[in-house]
Amino acid sequence: MKPITFPPTENDAVLDTLKRSKELAKECDAEKVVVSYDLAIAKIGKRIQCAEHPRFENIFIQFGQFHSEINVFASLGKLIEGSGGPYILGEAGVIAIGSINKLLKGKIYNRCRRCHLLLSTALHGMNFEKLIDDFNISSSTLTAINECLNTE
Repeated sequence: MKPITFPPTENDAVLDTLKRSKELAKECDAEKVVVSYDLAIAKIGKRIQCAEHPRFENIFIQFGQFHSEINVFASLGKLIEGSGGPYILGEAGVIAIGSINKLLKGKIYNRCRRCHLLLSTALHGMNFEKLIDDFNISSSTLTAINECLNTE
């Protein structure tokens, strides 16, 4: 496709991309086409799509990867909100106590990625320790399993 000559958040630029997407769908004999936009551009696109209905009804506007991940982090925040996990991360010094609310709302991308990964790893480790205790698995058995996994 040709480069867009307008700033991406201008209505004309978004309208141009919607037109191009519609033409692309027609060239490919596709009934529908998916367009991925940043949040600010997606809002403009949805506004244009509503205002010019049914002209762009075959275009599905989705958020880009960044905003999709932010929404996942916010959903995970709701799941772990009352669990005590975020406060353990705060007490451990992984995240500042004052940033916990932002973590739970998915507002701080890099910290969310790091904290959710650390919390997940810690929970998996605790589950594994519980499994070992429940089934009374010895350290020699674990060593033998590890050796089998490393030889394959």
